[in-house]
Amino acid sequence: MTDTMNPQPPAWQPPETPGKKKHHYIRNTLLIIGAVILILTVISLFSGNPSGQNASNSGPEVTPAVPAAAPSTNSPPPPVANPDGTYQGSCDYTLGTGFDNNYHVIGEIDLTNTGNVGVIVHTRITWPQEGSPPITARKTIRLPVGATNKPVRFRIPVTSDQIDLLQSWQEGHNFKDGCTYHAAFTDTYGPVQG
Repeated sequence: MTDTMNPQPPAWQPPETPGKKKHHYIRNTLLIIGAVILILTVISLFSGNPSGQNASNSGPEVTPAVPAAAPSTNSPPPPVANPDGTYQGSCDYTLGTGFDNNYHVIGEIDLTNTGNVGVIVHTRITWPQEGSPPITARKTIRLPVGATNKPVRFRIPVTSDQIDLLQSWQEGHNFKDGCTYHAAFTDTYGPVQG
């Protein structure tokens, strides 16, 4: 007789194996897309490009509108203008001939350009006058590089009284000529020579 009140537990049986596995296409696709996004984000963070643009370039971003600097050739810098020079002067006077009263004070300033660029030179010469202001003459000239003893000549017509005052000054100063000479650069021009 069987006891219906206490039924016996059934014997153990292996679980049922389903015939087909369920494929989760949507879930797997979303996981793959998420993994790719995560990997690209990590790469862009380590490459210093937080925007994620151009993630394959690990260097700094270069703007195409800015031209690249030319490589240095270590050439010497161009020469710098160095205006320089010397000058010296002499003076005298002429009395004319006969009755033409053709009196002149004459003089010369000789210029030498020892610099490396052409210069514009303002020159001035004065002849003394005893008891009166000196006679003054001025000229501005262009002096090229390498010019040596270039004369700047002066010939100023004067009266016989001005010649007398010049001679008086010279007699009172041990017969020195008494002239003064001045030359000064006012500008440069032309290319600088190496």
